[in-house]
Amino acid sequence: MRALLSILVIVQLTSASKIDIGGTSWIKDVLLTHFSFTRHPDVNVTAKTAAQLFIQNEFKAYGLEVLTNSFPTTRSDVTGYNYIGVKRGLRYGTADDRPVMLLAHYDTVSTTEGVDDNGSGITALLQAAKALTSTGCTFNYTLMFAAVDFEEGIDLDNDTNQQFSCSGLCGSKFLVDDWLPKWFQNVSALDQNNNPTFQGAIVLETILHINMTNDSQIVPGAYRPYFPDVYTRIEARGRRGDFIAAMGREGQPEMALLDAFTASWKAQSASPEFDVERFNMPYIQNLTYDLAWNTYRDLVRSDHLRFWLGGLPAIWITDTANFRGSMRTCYHSPCDNRHLATEQSLDFLGKSTQSLVDALAALAEFNVCTMSTTTSPVSGSNCVHVDSMFLTAAIYAIWQSL
Repeated sequence: MRALLSILVIVQLTSASKIDIGGTSWIKDVLLTHFSFTRHPDVNVTAKTAAQLFIQNEFKAYGLEVLTNSFPTTRSDVTGYNYIGVKRGLRYGTADDRPVMLLAHYDTVSTTEGVDDNGSGITALLQAAKALTSTGCTFNYTLMFAAVDFEEGIDLDNDTNQQFSCSGLCGSKFLVDDWLPKWFQNVSALDQNNNPTFQGAIVLETILHINMTNDSQIVPGAYRPYFPDVYTRIEARGRRGDFIAAMGREGQPEMALLDAFTASWKAQSASPEFDVERFNMPYIQNLTYDLAWNTYRDLVRSDHLRFWLGGLPAIWITDTANFRGSMRTCYHSPCDNRHLATEQSLDFLGKSTQSLVDALAALAEFNVCTMSTTTSPVSGSNCVHVDSMFLTAAIYAIWQSL
């Protein structure tokens, strides 16, 4: 009985502190209106420019500080642009700040409209930013939303030296290697050993597609030794593509991000038919680009790799892209288009987005507030601090009790 009462108290607290995304209508509208066209400089520069402007304008509308990180590419006629929206926490500008980032790339290859890859990721990022900034309340730690360019590269097939020419994962390389170190220094987000106090990045890559039929999910056998429990569960469910995959490195600081996301997913009652599979990847010492790409390619083919190479925590959230259902043929192809945005897949995307909001609220230590109709949104609020470790533990307790 005592355990039950404790769970009821936790349920009440987390319910009171929940920031609800309010369904999937906004997600659907943004995805199909702004991110259902090829976003590549050689095919549809107009659509790409429009997407860039939309991202910046949305960040501004949410009250975020909007920062731009421009960078060169392998072509002299093309410049890449990363956009970072910053929601300052109460500890911003001090060594006590522990910034956390949500990241997605917004570009596409030249042969696709990129609704799933990665219109879904950038739409979820924008919806999360919109929800987390809509309350008028505060966070102890700084939230960062990064929309990055040229994850896909410009001429990847003809590039023989990807590590140095930066044809792929290009935007995140410049973000991690150049922009972030300067930002950490400028805002004093460094500990006494001059290491960043950065909690890490949650990287979104292709998170729309769901397929509930048997044998719709490919599970590459080469990685079975790393994740035997995951393989067993997927096969027990008939190899259905019914889950979101969340991956981080075992024993690394990013496990806190992975804990928060998976616990937030499990705490939701909506769409119980969708699952989350957690991939705890073994930590690899002395990781290099060549080692990662040649040995673990299917586990490192997104922007989280740049964080790992840069010595920073990051987790990867994905629907597994070309290992599932229609995306087995539509990945980087014309059929990655609006037909993938079914009501079921939008519900799946919505559940991922709500889980991201809940996880980020916990990690950034959201201060729950009761708004007054006669006072200002922040100074007139009655705020209650919800510690990130407590809130994550609370969510986890609910998950374990289900």
